[in-house]
Amino acid sequence: MVLEQMRNALEQLQQALEEENAQKVQQAMDEVNRTFRLAWEKYQQGDISIQVRGQALPRTMYLFVTEELPAAVNNPTQWPDLRRKLSIFRRMIDLVVMPKEG
Repeated sequence: MVLEQMRNALEQLQQALEEENAQKVQQAMDEVNRTFRLAWEKYQQGDISIQVRGQALPRTMYLFVTEELPAAVNNPTQWPDLRRKLSIFRRMIDLVVMPKEG
């Protein structure tokens, strides 16, 4: 299930950030990108339901992962704050994405 893969990828990234291991961070970031690109494709095909109307929030979430997150990952001084943001982001996924895929 893509939702579980998204959560797992974010957890792996958080753990790599806590370990401050640049190689693991990059590997985890690659997995986050892969997983969220897959989820975005499934969402656009109507295979993932969301609990909000319109595409604004899902698109914003996708842009965070594909644009803002990589920039923050590339700057180790942002890692402590990034761990907190990822925790919030994971909770947001639970609130926005329905726990089933079509």
